[in-house]
Amino acid sequence: MKVEVIKSLRFTKISPKDLDKLIEVPKDSLMGDYAFPCFSLSKQFKKNPAEIARELSKKIKLGKNFEKIDIKGSYINFFLNREIMGGVNILKKRS
Repeated sequence: MKVEVIKSLRFTKISPKDLDKLIEVPKDSLMGDYAFPCFSLSKQFKKNPAEIARELSKKIKLGKNFEKIDIKGSYINFFLNREIMGGVNILKKRS
């Protein structure tokens, strides 16, 4: 599913390889299944990372595999659609 997160962030012009390195799995599942920190983009955009997260979140097109995204500070948090996933234990299968 990490591949789906990478696809949803293609518009950022960050290479898929770099996106793969940046995307994190939050320690607390209440913070989403995957998180994209926007700190590394602050120099490029000359903006606060939290502002970048808000702006990018408006441009993300979620596929059916995602329930929602949520912004927490400088992170864009991705929540997988549990119905589509068929109740798979995401915590053990993240990659």
